[in-house]
Amino acid sequence: LLTVSEQVRPIQFSTSLPVIFLEPLLEQIELESIENQVIILEIIQTLIDKNKNRNMFKVASIEPNPVFYRPSRNIQDKVFMSKHGRKIYQTIFKVLQQGKYNSYYLNSIYTTCALFLFESHFDDNIWMQVDLIEDIQDLAFIEIDPSLKIQLHSTCLALLVLITSVNIPALTEYKDNIYRLWNDGAPRPLQEDYVLDQVKVKSEEVVIDLNSVRTILEEGGHAPIQFSSPRPSPPLLGRRMSKRMSYISVASMDVSPLPSPVVAKDCRGKLISFEEMK
Repeated sequence: LLTVSEQVRPIQFSTSLPVIFLEPLLEQIELESIENQVIILEIIQTLIDKNKNRNMFKVASIEPNPVFYRPSRNIQDKVFMSKHGRKIYQTIFKVLQQGKYNSYYLNSIYTTCALFLFESHFDDNIWMQVDLIEDIQDLAFIEIDPSLKIQLHSTCLALLVLITSVNIPALTEYKDNIYRLWNDGAPRPLQEDYVLDQVKVKSEEVVIDLNSVRTILEEGGHAPIQFSSPRPSPPLLGRRMSKRMSYISVASMDVSPLPSPVVAKDCRGKLISFEEMK
């Protein structure tokens, strides 16, 4: 299937990835081994990659890829994502919930999300990916394995970089400060391009405040149109854990070039670790 899909020249999602083909693929993602899950995501990637950008999104970067300066905004793809986008992202996340993943799958998530966002750069799709970041971050809170915990947080940061493709200065500043905290906690400086399983941080967890991200998007004119169906509560955690646990907010951030760490107002001068928060 992967070989055949690579011969397809996508024009719009509904023709290259029709529902009759999409639904069996999503069902198989939940059932297959990690290796086959990655292959299935690669099949989806080839069927939506209308502009042959897949190789550009193989590795996460701290800056949006330059191709996002001219994203695709096909109306038919917007309709497709409004109908099926949430199910696609939920299915991708279900695999993480089941614990059947590794760095290869996480990198495939990044590549898939980058392609979906580039090829359908609309507000609804942007907000669905913000929801996905929140789901993954909530899962990272309860992940026991330290390596997987770091990889999940790394994925959240990589996906946040994609969201900054909307080119809102406040959101870019927020992302840069999040990255600076990662860099400060790393045993060595991170490179501009990195593989998710190579990122190392200290025990302090850098938590993305998704409430602030949504506020910035709304104030920047990127409020979503009402989704076709209401967003269900995440199956693991009920209400959003990160809404009450995030300690890095836009309002409390010092975006000056000073090297001092950025912390919440009520604890300025001291970086609170995740263990202390608990």
